[in-house]
Amino acid sequence: MSDTRSDSPTRTEAREPVDGRSLGDAEEAELFRTWPYRDRRSERDRRGRPTSPWRSLFLGGKRAAGRRKGEDKNIYVDVYGRREVVLVLLILVLNVLDAYFTLDYIQKGGSEANPVAQGLLDLGNHWFIYAKSLLVALCLIFLLVHKKFVWVDLALGFLVTFYSLLLGYHIVLQVRYFMAH
Repeated sequence: MSDTRSDSPTRTEAREPVDGRSLGDAEEAELFRTWPYRDRRSERDRRGRPTSPWRSLFLGGKRAAGRRKGEDKNIYVDVYGRREVVLVLLILVLNVLDAYFTLDYIQKGGSEANPVAQGLLDLGNHWFIYAKSLLVALCLIFLLVHKKFVWVDLALGFLVTFYSLLLGYHIVLQVRYFMAH
């Protein structure tokens, strides 16, 4: 006589609550003891370790938003929008212009007010340009990776405003220099 029960649950039914309660691991294992289950996944389980926020910068990505409704803040994504990329490039350009105008101003007899930048200038103009560019680029990459975090929009807006005002200050210094000479 065969031990086939017509009321035995299927695989999907086993995970649903029974009599208003969830099944434990032992109960679920008992339900599947005779079920011919075989793991057919060919890839390694990606959930074995956390997702790195830096991986997408180098390998590309597919995640532009959260997977669930309402999941749109303080999450990592790996597809970046036009707005963020434009802001980051704008900040990089403003940073390079700041470095150029700073070197020009110093050659005309001015001095650097930032002691860290002055220390780099004491090492040479190349050190100043490379270190300033690298530091700002690394900070911008960090901000881009964290673009869905609440404070990133504020930080990008602050940096654009700061470098724009700094560029305006350099222009004022250039005008004052040319009017004096």
